[in-house]
Amino acid sequence: MNVVICEDDLHFSNLLRDRLVAMLSAKELPYDVKQFSAGEACFEHLRSSQRTDLLFMDIQLGTEDGVALVKTIREVLPKLPVIFLTSMEDRIGEGYDVSAFYFLLKKDFEARLEPVFDRFIKEVFMPKSLMLRNGNDLTILALDDIYYVEADKRSSLVHCANTTYSENTSIQNFAPNLPADLFLEVYHALYVNVDHVRRVDADSLELDNDQSLPVSRRKRKELMSAIMRRIQNR
Repeated sequence: MNVVICEDDLHFSNLLRDRLVAMLSAKELPYDVKQFSAGEACFEHLRSSQRTDLLFMDIQLGTEDGVALVKTIREVLPKLPVIFLTSMEDRIGEGYDVSAFYFLLKKDFEARLEPVFDRFIKEVFMPKSLMLRNGNDLTILALDDIYYVEADKRSSLVHCANTTYSENTSIQNFAPNLPADLFLEVYHALYVNVDHVRRVDADSLELDNDQSLPVSRRKRKELMSAIMRRIQNR
């Protein structure tokens, strides 16, 4: 999980980081936690980073306003989950303007952080992610990053844009973990992320990374319908 903390109080920022690291380690989730004390540096990182799963934003960031910063960030990353940090209860209502996931009061963050973070993982992070195990290795992938999944003897291969991961579970047992509205079995033991399908031909499809894959003729109509549903729900 990639977490960003934007907080100008270094002591509080380090305290929050240490609590997050402890919780992520206890859950055996791979993590990267980055800290920033100024809005501009934070914004540049978010804009250039491949993936950020959660932003903790101080609402009073020195002379900067955290809510205004998030409004700017929303122009680039409209769906980025944000938890505001504040000592001022009267500003909590402003979070609704930017669809904040939560407002965490600094005075009781020690008691509230863990249940709020657990809710974020359950409601936001895990539904958009897939956990892979290969031996003792654990990898968390964003569903959007997965192009297709296929059988490999008694294992499953998960293909992303530039990397292929191995999951030590058969495709029969692994496939139920794939969201049915996003992944479709287009050929025997071959599941495609329909959001990455660029073209469908009579017996093949083309992904948006120019890769071609086979399509069963009896699955072609179902694939076209799945693509249309995804487009309509965006």
